[in-house]
Amino acid sequence: LKPRSRGSQPPQQRQPQQQPVIALLCRQGQSLVDRKAMSGQSLSMALWSLATLNARSPASHAFITAAIRHLKEGQVSFDALGSQGVANSLWAAAKLNHHDEQLLAKGVDWVAQHLQSCKLQEVLNVLWAAGACRYRPPVLGSIARHVAGQSQVRRGVWDADSLLFRLAERAVIVIRGCIKASILVS
Repeated sequence: LKPRSRGSQPPQQRQPQQQPVIALLCRQGQSLVDRKAMSGQSLSMALWSLATLNARSPASHAFITAAIRHLKEGQVSFDALGSQGVANSLWAAAKLNHHDEQLLAKGVDWVAQHLQSCKLQEVLNVLWAAGACRYRPPVLGSIARHVAGQSQVRRGVWDADSLLFRLAERAVIVIRGCIKASILVS
């Protein structure tokens, strides 16, 4: 086996000294969420950061759970959050295995109503989150058709099921890669 380069290691293995800092920030973030003192943009950015770092600790779990509750209960306006904030929040929740159907429903419906103002990457992130969480409401069909009609999509026109299948298939490949990587590290 070829040795792994530093950049290919999971974030929590690259710099384990960051874990106490992440835990402290998550506890502070949860305190802000509990007091309703964290803006929607900050909440979205924090979720995205935790997903990017693949932060999985009791403190991060508690913060993520509080943040998702805050988002789905309407304490953050999705209109104020914007398409990037909505997409990042849904992607982060799915990546961190916090599959919340109520949050997905709210986010997917919002994106469906604002497709014309969403960037392609944002829509794809929302579709990925829905696929990773096995969330398949009928509105995903119209979102997938919108994506298939975008000039940036060069592979031809896909129907909704094909697009969702490809996204879910890609998620499985990523998950399998993570499992293999964790076995190699163990």
